[in-house]
Amino acid sequence: MLAKSHRIPSYIVRDLVKRGHKYSDSGFQLISATNNLPLPRFAFIVPYSVDKRASKRIRLKRLMSESVRLSDKDLIKGSDVIIILRKKRENSTIKTMKTEIGALLKKSGLL
Repeated sequence: MLAKSHRIPSYIVRDLVKRGHKYSDSGFQLISATNNLPLPRFAFIVPYSVDKRASKRIRLKRLMSESVRLSDKDLIKGSDVIIILRKKRENSTIKTMKTEIGALLKKSGLL
């Protein structure tokens, strides 16, 4: 799990979704904006439409969070990033999530 200092507060997420730069790729959407902090911050969204069961959505959020945490050293500092899962994932692993999210971060210029 990411440290609290690396998470975006919930009251900022709604504004960031409206004003951020959007990038999408195979089942993920990434929204990014700059901040004035010396570290990157993240939020992960897995909508109800992906899976009805809360336990599955929480597991997917944890996988996304862990894959970002493992590649945190290479990220550009001073950015807010929201990653939204758009497609249902069956039997996802950290390795597959890390490669897909890493490709999306490269596409957006954050990695």
